[in-house]
Amino acid sequence: MLPQHIKLAYLPSPGMVRLRLSGQGPDELRLIKEVEMRRDELAARMERIVVDLEDVPMEQILGKVLAGKGHKLGLAESCTGGYVAHRITQIMGSAQYFMGSIVCYQEFVKEEILGVKRRTIEKHCVVSEEVAVEMADGARKALGADIGFGVTGLLSGGGEDRVPVGTVCMAASMEGRSASKTFHFPMDRLRNKELAVTAALLFIWKFVQERI
Repeated sequence: MLPQHIKLAYLPSPGMVRLRLSGQGPDELRLIKEVEMRRDELAARMERIVVDLEDVPMEQILGKVLAGKGHKLGLAESCTGGYVAHRITQIMGSAQYFMGSIVCYQEFVKEEILGVKRRTIEKHCVVSEEVAVEMADGARKALGADIGFGVTGLLSGGGEDRVPVGTVCMAASMEGRSASKTFHFPMDRLRNKELAVTAALLFIWKFVQERI
């Protein structure tokens, strides 16, 4: 329970929720210390879902972790069309940890550039975690990265009929370890893409932090 002079605000955005603490009081330094103490208490209670204590973009948080661990990241993007790379390269200094992105919109690009197996696509369909894992492995090897990430999905109607509209599959891999997940986004095409990119940045961050 927070004291009356300290307020908690919920600031939702697609795929994320920011929490803001503010306070009122005559002693500014004392108030700052109390707000920071309450912040740390809240963060400790929500340790599994807290990403950062600073109000900065997810791509900046991811970049800080990649740089701190000395990891290089390479992407293979299908449904997001390079938007994950766009977000990452909005941060100054991203060249320190970002190798590049292969926008593999067509199946033959996934096969010929990334090495995704035709039998994997035929067995599981192109929007699947199995394909996303092979995309991630292919990106890691093709781009000389420590961590590869792949994302494939169906953001709006038409085309692939083996998965529901809004299905997005993503995976991350490094030598000896991989993880994958399927998401179902219920919005229109543009909002589904925004949700997919936010989920992708958070997914990579969790993989780097060994939380998945």
